[in-house]
Amino acid sequence: MPPPLDAKVGAELKSYLDTHKLSPKDYVVSKFADHDVVILGEYHRIKENVLLIQELIPLCYINGVHVLATEFARR
Repeated sequence: MPPPLDAKVGAELKSYLDTHKLSPKDYVVSKFADHDVVILGEYHRIKENVLLIQELIPLCYINGVHVLATEFARR
């Protein structure tokens, strides 16, 4: 078990997250600004994971990302 988080560090982390937070969709799309490839890991048979990809497709396309490789899209 890791040691407890120092209260000062916890406050700094919370402040950073409050200032820089993005929705999961926006976070993934933002990664393409300086990465050619973005790999998403997911647990199989989780509806929300597939819904996220579904929502990402038009956002990525609008932002110039035109290739999606996936191992769970069968239809």
